[in-house]
Amino acid sequence: MKHVALFFVASLMLSVALYAQVDVLEFVQKKPTTEGQVVYFDVVGIHNQDHANVIMEDFLDDPNVFSGRYFISSANKDRYQLNTNTQVSAAYVLSILQRHGVDFDYTSVSRNGYVIPEDHTAVPVGSGAKRTDVNQEGFPKYKNTGNKLEDDRRYAEEKNKWIQENPEQYEQLLKQGEKK
Repeated sequence: MKHVALFFVASLMLSVALYAQVDVLEFVQKKPTTEGQVVYFDVVGIHNQDHANVIMEDFLDDPNVFSGRYFISSANKDRYQLNTNTQVSAAYVLSILQRHGVDFDYTSVSRNGYVIPEDHTAVPVGSGAKRTDVNQEGFPKYKNTGNKLEDDRRYAEEKNKWIQENPEQYEQLLKQGEKK
């Protein structure tokens, strides 16, 4: 009986240890679209333009990725923009990146709810971040009532409705954001 109990305890400890090692990755920059989402992320380890193009081709071969592009960001980082359905997660993108010997720049992807800035001090997602209103006539404003979950839900609903009703204006906003 002691052996069964020891086996059970050892199995439980192993399960807890394995579960604790699972990273939950989330894109920091993600915008909803009528088809799914547009995600932006920086990567490290790209050797040259050809290497970046091969990775882009791999993304575009996936039926869950509708379009995308590779570019050098204003911060001089290797950056991808992908237009995907909502099935594409940061963990899935990481599996593709790793096949090509590259990784996320973890300033653009959160790990277990934290972004690791270049000074390597973990910052919770959303902490200290100042919300800025979108400068577009008719675009909904975030209303802070003190109930963050309800405020976030309402804002997302209003924003998605605006996007569906104003697709051309939304595309212009996305293009303006890419130039920054």
